[in-house]
Amino acid sequence: MDRDIEQVADEARSLIDELAAQVGTEPEVRQDTITDCVPGDSDSGKDLIYTVRVKVPGDASTRLRDDVAPAYEADGWTVRLRGDTDLQLRRDNVTMGVTVFPDDGLAAVSGTGGCVR
Repeated sequence: MDRDIEQVADEARSLIDELAAQVGTEPEVRQDTITDCVPGDSDSGKDLIYTVRVKVPGDASTRLRDDVAPAYEADGWTVRLRGDTDLQLRRDNVTMGVTVFPDDGLAAVSGTGGCVR
């Protein structure tokens, strides 16, 4: 089955929005762009870049490590924690990440559905 960029992008947005809702509140889409997989090379395929900013509580880093990461791992995602503030998730063609900015009370949740040729 061929992958369609609009379908892939919609599915990725939904997954990223779900992750953002687990991390924080008041989501604000900061970037929603379909672009070339290789910048400037339209023959390379298309890829989604999607980023949501959320407000997070003071214990966001702990929740990321103790609640969010294990739940995604149990659901079949490959999980990589980097320090207390960065989480990377990967399953199939979808890659998502969270970076918490505890001093600002914010987190950036971003991801992609993978390159579609």
